[in-house]
Amino acid sequence: MTVTKQSYNADLAKRQNEINQWDAGNKLDTLFVYQQILIVLCAIIIMTYLFKRGFLSSTAFWSLTAILVLIVVFTIVNRAQYTYLIRDTRYWDKRQFPVNMTPIPSVKICP
Repeated sequence: MTVTKQSYNADLAKRQNEINQWDAGNKLDTLFVYQQILIVLCAIIIMTYLFKRGFLSSTAFWSLTAILVLIVVFTIVNRAQYTYLIRDTRYWDKRQFPVNMTPIPSVKICP
């Protein structure tokens, strides 16, 4: 099979588009995590102010802070695992499925 200049350029442009899609998806995912961190930090700052002014008890402050931090940590771990283990390496919006999966049995609808 010979590769022509046109087919090579078409494949190159197609692959560059795939890379651009992956890069854009990765940036959006990173931005989501950064936004979540910023929101949690702002909430912790507000709770710290309320705690220092006496409106929030120590137990409530530390409980809410721990819950918010756990949510952020869970989100980061979840996104990282999804990207490294499940997300398709070529297409950002597709998943990889195990090769050794058994097929879903077909159901006979008509007798």
